[in-house]
Amino acid sequence: MSLVTARNPPDPRDLGSFKIRRCAGCGRLIRIPLSRCNCTRCNDLRGKELEEGPYVNGTGPYCDRCRREGNLTAGRPEVAVAVCFLTDRRNHEVLYRAAECLERVVDELREDLRFVAVGTPVDDTYFNLRCGMEAGIDFGIRAQMSSIFTHMDPDYLIIAHNPVRKLRGRPRERFKYTIRKHVPNLRRVIVLEDVVRNEDFATVYRELGREHPDAFEFLRSDEVGDLIGALRE
Repeated sequence: MSLVTARNPPDPRDLGSFKIRRCAGCGRLIRIPLSRCNCTRCNDLRGKELEEGPYVNGTGPYCDRCRREGNLTAGRPEVAVAVCFLTDRRNHEVLYRAAECLERVVDELREDLRFVAVGTPVDDTYFNLRCGMEAGIDFGIRAQMSSIFTHMDPDYLIIAHNPVRKLRGRPRERFKYTIRKHVPNLRRVIVLEDVVRNEDFATVYRELGREHPDAFEFLRSDEVGDLIGALRE
């Protein structure tokens, strides 16, 4: 389905009652009527779960063909991709740089890994449509590092965010503790240094990188080959 077709359904009464996502299996654009959407967020808003829909076993969405053929991401190693606040107007310079990098990574590893974008609802939707990642907001994952580990069990963590807020004092220590606590369960933590320009956050990652040199890898968004290699280890 083309984006133009998806935005212009046959019945005008349906306008505003659907969402556009890329299929997690094949990357095609799909139009999902909210009345038939069974993602965690829609189920919560509806007050009941739908037995069938485009989401399967907490992953998706999937087009009809991928659901029929079993082309699902469930069971693949999970990659949580922190992209918080990249769509903020103050971050557009790094947004396009990060998106170009991650789009190439997802295209290369789509059949091997499950990529989930975690940011604001706008961030999640952008990276779903641009890169084909699954949108964390659909699974109730909020733009917080602790939310990733509450709702997911990731094998890899890619940090490609640039928060616009400060991180000082006790919030900084809690943030650092959250990541440190879960590092032993991660195969790799990859930090895109040229994207994370907020020094309050960047210093936390550098400190943790010195504590866990085998787990952390610091790369730039133009080092796509190295990023793909790190995710294949």
